[in-house]
Amino acid sequence: LMHGEPELWDRLMEKLTEVTVRYLRAQVTAGVDILQLFDSWVGALSRRDYEERVLPHVQRIFAGIASTGVPLIYFGTGCSHLLEAMATAGSDAVSVDWRLPLDEAWKRIGPGLGIQGNLDPTVALAPWPVVGSAVTADQVPAYLRSVRGGSDADPELTAEFERRFRRIGHSPLLEITAEQASALDRLLAERHGAGAFSVSVGMQHSAPWIADAVDAMVAAGITTILGIVLAPQYSRLILSGYEREVDRARSRHPGLEIAVAGAWHTMPGWIEGLGDRITEALAEAPAGPPGAATLIFTAHSLPRSVVDRDPGYLDQLHQTVDAVVDRLRLPEGSWRFGWQSAGHSPAEWLRPDLLDILPELAAAGAKEVLVAPVQFVSDHLETLYDIDVAAGEQAAEHGIRLRRIAMPNASPAMIRGLAEVVERELAGVVTE
Repeated sequence: LMHGEPELWDRLMEKLTEVTVRYLRAQVTAGVDILQLFDSWVGALSRRDYEERVLPHVQRIFAGIASTGVPLIYFGTGCSHLLEAMATAGSDAVSVDWRLPLDEAWKRIGPGLGIQGNLDPTVALAPWPVVGSAVTADQVPAYLRSVRGGSDADPELTAEFERRFRRIGHSPLLEITAEQASALDRLLAERHGAGAFSVSVGMQHSAPWIADAVDAMVAAGITTILGIVLAPQYSRLILSGYEREVDRARSRHPGLEIAVAGAWHTMPGWIEGLGDRITEALAEAPAGPPGAATLIFTAHSLPRSVVDRDPGYLDQLHQTVDAVVDRLRLPEGSWRFGWQSAGHSPAEWLRPDLLDILPELAAAGAKEVLVAPVQFVSDHLETLYDIDVAAGEQAAEHGIRLRRIAMPNASPAMIRGLAEVVERELAGVVTE
């Protein structure tokens, strides 16, 4: 319409502009304190089309509501290429999405306008071990601020996570990840020769940062980098932050070959390691009554809306469980699958939750429950607190002794699994 019938487009935009101004002024009269104009599709336009066909109408909207006296915000998605033009629309602040770092936005528009936004919704929903971690309660505010793109988290949420970190003492995730990297470096040297590979650690929202790790490797003369996300099941939606890190690395280092490995949820080393941990733990558990499930596989819960957009992620989780069940020849009815660590939001989260399953097992006579996470590779907050403390306390209230398998951490099977991922990528095997 914009190009095929430009006169009709202009008339339509004029009408929409008039209606929008009247509507927003009425909202202020009704008591609204702040106005934010959403231009959700504008990122699809070229800068020329935006400046010629859209921006003049947006400017008229802001001019028409300027006299209301309330703060005015202008928001668009996928519109980094339009930022400077959007800054001339007449708003008091420009809201950017997660694709553009706040400091870069500030540099581009200069002083005089506020910057809002930048929270990546997928990162906010991802498990702690996927994006990095605070180590102690003192580091929680800074970690959450990074996840939220520079803005402070709700004080109650921050206090709750600080309480959880104090309860477990500290998260060993970073030190375990360093151990995994060192062990993988040694194994790759044994298999492919000393110096064939160099393994480093990078986190998305805590030090050591991915960008620093990449820059150091490039400075050392490395020209090809493979990133392995320490989450066996891979979703480009949920883990999109890593794709953006790769894009930024390419921008900083033209000519660098860098990619992120796909899912490795059924690699032999990973399945072997999980199976061994479960076998060891089951050997220590007394037999339950007939029909009472004593083994619960878990994965980090997600909002239903996120899963609906990427159903393949659920398939990967169930494929991991099926592979372990087949390896151990677990009889039907001897295990369950549940979700854990649901987030602090009103969204509909996946069920059944681990905390919902425990009362059911108690009613069936279970006295001993073993929890086996299939998504986590290391000890961290969501195993040490969510399972060991929160679920453990609820289980005790129902007369159940809850145990958890030892996490793979830097076990030989775990490291073999990571080496298999490297060798698969070298062979050019395509994964989704």
